[in-house]
Amino acid sequence: MIRPSSEIRSATPGEMPHAVAAIVAAFLTDPLARFAWPSPHDHLRALWLPPGVHPNGEALERVLRDTAMPAHLDDLLAIFEQMEHSHPEEPHWYLPLIGVEPNAQGA
Repeated sequence: MIRPSSEIRSATPGEMPHAVAAIVAAFLTDPLARFAWPSPHDHLRALWLPPGVHPNGEALERVLRDTAMPAHLDDLLAIFEQMEHSHPEEPHWYLPLIGVEPNAQGA
């Protein structure tokens, strides 16, 4: 079996569609993501930020209010508020590091 390189680097512009697709696919069954956006269409509109780019809290709250299930909104806002308090200061890719492409899950 040929093992992929374990080198960590930024995706090139030509690799970006494949990288984004793998990340999105990795979270198709993520409990928190699917709690917020149980509809596949809504989930696929999600976006993750690269290292050094910090979320705009007001914009994120607007997205949640506009797209998340209304019955889950209070819980989601509370979760994101708690996450803000324990968010790492150093540059990081939080979700992509733990995401596993579905065809490799359980392998």
